[in-house]
Amino acid sequence: GEAMEEEGWVVAGAGKKSWKRRKGKQGAGCRGAKRRPCVPKQEEISWDPAVLDAPVEEGGVRALISRTKDAVALVRQSKIFGHLKREIFLAEDGGEEDTLVRNLGEVEELVVYGLGSLENGPPACRYQFALAVLLAEEIRKKSSKFGQVLFFDPAFTAYDRRAIESESSEFRVLRENENCARRTSKKTLFYMPHCEACLYDSLLKANWTRSQLPNLVSLRAKRCLTCALRSLTDCQLANR
Repeated sequence: GEAMEEEGWVVAGAGKKSWKRRKGKQGAGCRGAKRRPCVPKQEEISWDPAVLDAPVEEGGVRALISRTKDAVALVRQSKIFGHLKREIFLAEDGGEEDTLVRNLGEVEELVVYGLGSLENGPPACRYQFALAVLLAEEIRKKSSKFGQVLFFDPAFTAYDRRAIESESSEFRVLRENENCARRTSKKTLFYMPHCEACLYDSLLKANWTRSQLPNLVSLRAKRCLTCALRSLTDCQLANR
């Protein structure tokens, strides 16, 4: 189906058909992409956390976990992740520099908003999840205080929750829709791959104080990075 907007959230179209309709346009890269306005509606978003506890078929859960682990392995070996790792965590000549995480200090929490559904979304959602997994691994190596990795997207299903929380005992799907207005009390990295500008605005407004603002930094997947992650899907399909 077409993308939907609810209170600023953009829910990716479900299923392979939606992705395939867009697939042909991705080859042109980022140049022709148009940004859609993000206009929150006045009514409350319809979100029922009970969907996360809906009955599931264990075979389907295992299959989704297998696909996510394949995505993690593919991204881990990719040049994209190697470049991102250098940009965020490493100095060019091996020395220290003011990188993203050094500016933040010791990260204590990673919050992932706008991932999309691993079960029903396009393959890029699984690669974005893989990137979140690898970011958590790198942060954990450098920060002794690093704890939970929290996820939320209104598109999540019970299968998504099981797959995400099976990755690590520190991974947890939030049950409250915060509309990205999460107030930080600890040093937090926000990874928001598919979020529109108004959701970043909600995050900043919630933390617009001298004591809270230094606690957060957000990492947004630029459109070119999203296209590059989608290209991994093309490579995987071509090698089947």
